[in-house]
Amino acid sequence: MKEYDSVEIADAAGARVALGLSEHDEYFRPWTEALGLLEAPFEPLDIPEGDRLDVLLERLKIPREDHAELTAALGEICEPGTAWRWLLDRTLRDTVNWLDKLRDSERPVVPDGLMVHHLGAAGRWFHVVANLAAVSQVRAFHERHRIPEEVSWASLAILGEKVAIHRRSTGHGGLVHLKGVAEAFRGRRYRLGQLDHVWCRTGVVVELPHGTGPLTTVPDYAWAEGVDRFFNDRLGEYGSGVKLGYNAMDIRAFGFFLDPALEEYLPEDHELSRFANTLVRTYSRTLRASEPDERGLSDSDRSALEYAFGLLVSNVEQALALPTESAVQRAVTDHLRAGRHWGTASAAHPIFARSTREANTVNQP
Repeated sequence: MKEYDSVEIADAAGARVALGLSEHDEYFRPWTEALGLLEAPFEPLDIPEGDRLDVLLERLKIPREDHAELTAALGEICEPGTAWRWLLDRTLRDTVNWLDKLRDSERPVVPDGLMVHHLGAAGRWFHVVANLAAVSQVRAFHERHRIPEEVSWASLAILGEKVAIHRRSTGHGGLVHLKGVAEAFRGRRYRLGQLDHVWCRTGVVVELPHGTGPLTTVPDYAWAEGVDRFFNDRLGEYGSGVKLGYNAMDIRAFGFFLDPALEEYLPEDHELSRFANTLVRTYSRTLRASEPDERGLSDSDRSALEYAFGLLVSNVEQALALPTESAVQRAVTDHLRAGRHWGTASAAHPIFARSTREANTVNQP
């Protein structure tokens, strides 16, 4: 267990001092100061112990090899009166607050990539523990909104999938990249079938997580109607930000798999090609260039590598050294090997049924 300065935790500055974060103040200050605005009393922690904890970790797909270290870190992070507990109480409150808001005009206070290696096991596991503490309240939110149990647990298990990717990428347990997890635990992201769906007031964004192959989902009109109906029947804020009318909303997909360059590497009947081409035929495709950083990879390159390999790849040299087995893996790395980069492309499927349904409702006397 890592030793920290023993000081009374009165505010965000005190928490940063206690954890030795002051030397990185510009990095940690915005997050901790925002958490410091949240006032007591805080929700009691509801994290099971013993066999019940093991059952929960299994349901969340936390790799079994990480259970022991995570359990040990739990004790340190949950210890009353510590800087870790100061952060934990407020991070839990932040999650609960966002469940109540369910708006897309603001963003939750979730620091991607913070609290990691230099803070020891507690730092690597902090955000996992914070989400464990929120499970009971997220599940209650799902029940209030009639989210089916299998969808609820599949959505929360995105946490374990991200932990598994972290372990494959770094060789140890923990969690760094929080975007998909934060959205799932804030009632915004749902795993429906093979795909992740992130809803907002103007539509749905679909993402393909690692491990979705073989991809059998057909993005046709019936699929679009089903997705729209799922959210429209359960979450009142969904769709409230659009004007009624023909083709007012859509289900939009973003990703490297919509880059036309993929057609150079995969046959037309490949599952990923079929999915992309169906979307493109229905709606126009837009492509935005994605520039590489100093490590030779763009954001879209990293997304492609995570989808294809289930890895967080730090630089282009590491990417080109990866062994390839599938056609998608070869396509992703061959494109990079040619000195090219994957673009950020998007396409959408209109929700015709919603426009008709809402317009008919409005026109009724």
